[in-house]
Amino acid sequence: MDKETTARLLALNREFYATFARPFAASRPTSDPALVCILPYIPQRASVLDVGCGNGRLALLLDRERPGVTYLGVDAAPELVALARAQAEQLTTIAAEFRVAPVAGLANDLDAGLRTEKGSQPVADNGVIVGEEDGDGHRTASTMTRVPC
Repeated sequence: MDKETTARLLALNREFYATFARPFAASRPTSDPALVCILPYIPQRASVLDVGCGNGRLALLLDRERPGVTYLGVDAAPELVALARAQAEQLTTIAAEFRVAPVAGLANDLDAGLRTEKGSQPVADNGVIVGEEDGDGHRTASTMTRVPC
């Protein structure tokens, strides 16, 4: 996709979430089969990177189903991250952090050197970022693979 088209789509996306963040978040339950089906791919006490975390519904599910997980949710929409941070007060069994960050091209940024902790299993919007260990014992992203759900 060319840069102009990408910029236009990102602008539309920002406008949408600035306007509809709350009703959009309310329409996204933690019981969504697309979320529940990734649980077998997330081991106990994993480090999880949720790209496009929205209102943090995966964190809520992990709090219930995967105690001990360390979770980082990133989303480009500040409005959704604010909702996720507000919901984080409900979390009792996982350590969670939410950040506003541009997620377009994040897989490429991961390949370019953004690292996760050794042994982590980052999760990104219904897909798993498959990691490889580098010479320093860290995992770096190599590809996005769809979870067969």
